Amino acid sequence: MGRKGNTAASRVRPEWRLLATAVIAGLLAGCGPESLGPSQAGSATSGGAANVAGNAEVRPSLSLAVSQALPFTQFSDAVEAIINGPTRDSDQDKSKFDSIEQAISKCMKTDGFEYEPRTYTKPEEVRFAWLTNTLHLPVISAERAEVQRFGYGKDDVDKAEASRKSLETPDSNNAYLEGLSPQAQTEYAYTLTGQNGPDDTNPDPSGGCAGRAQTSFSDTSKPEESAGVEFAPLFRAMRGVVDNDLYRDPGTITLNNEWSGCMLDAGHDVTPPDEYSGQLTPGPLQAYQLAVITPPEGKATWPARDEPTANIPIEQRYLFGSAAETAIALADYDCRTSTNYVQRFTDILVSLQNGFVEQHQKELTSMTTFAATR
Repeated sequence: MGRKGNTAASRVRPEWRLLATAVIAGLLAGCGPESLGPSQAGSATSGGAANVAGNAEVRPSLSLAVSQALPFTQFSDAVEAIINGPTRDSDQDKSKFDSIEQAISKCMKTDGFEYEPRTYTKPEEVRFAWLTNTLHLPVISAERAEVQRFGYGKDDVDKAEASRKSLETPDSNNAYLEGLSPQAQTEYAYTLTGQNGPDDTNPDPSGGCAGRAQTSFSDTSKPEESAGVEFAPLFRAMRGVVDNDLYRDPGTITLNNEWSGCMLDAGHDVTPPDEYSGQLTPGPLQAYQLAVITPPEGKATWPARDEPTANIPIEQRYLFGSAAETAIALADYDCRTSTNYVQRFTDILVSLQNGFVEQHQKELTSMTTFAATR
């Protein structure tokens, strides 16, 4: 399992097949809508955790703030200015959206799939977690005693379930998808988005039918749309540093090997089944996922990769703050501490981002110069 948003259900079985039609927004930037994490994202300390002492309802978070500025954050305003663009004319936006949707439908039909064009809704501004001073790691308290008490936290199950049900309300495309075989669902999602799931480390750079349609209907006579097309490869490459290069880096692999060895010594094998791709070596995210699928009483059982969320017992979809979950979080705390995990992980990310900035200085300067005129 790879990097996911805050909804607890999505942490077990990514709903990218049934929600494939929702990822089109943001494809120009090489990423789908991504949550910045809940408001309770904690600050990193030498122990690599957030101080949540005294909070009886600690909510889980996978957005761990770091105190130092990460190199990519200096470009956040410029990237988001280009992606979001200036205030648009709603009628023109709707016309373009409808044209893109029709093109996607035609493209999908050519490849043997049905796709009903979506209805236009006015978009909200998009922000990207990979441009913030955060690490995609579980937040735990800086105080060991607090980890013993709260672990990773406790999900608001009612709220999360309401959100899941809302997201999973079938539209015509989702209903069509549900009628396909699992293999055909995978092929459908790849044809649409150019990705084999959110953890795909080698996506189609064209972005599938959706990405190609988006590019085809960009009006390069308009500066903001021309910039979107011009800088899209740069944005995809930047995100690739955070989502892919970081986890393939030899330093990260060494660090995760040390951390996972420590977890094994503590009695916790966090390695997911082989079918869960996207991670070379398990790290704290997998400990968190193990805690999610561990019921309050009993042994954790990893669900099948393609198992619909609704079919997974609710106690294996959420964090309940049980003793079994807390034991995993406590071992994670101890292993992060003994390996100096957060600082080393941050140092690797900083090095990779600095290297990218040095190698792409010309493109980044051009991008920031353009964005300054918006």
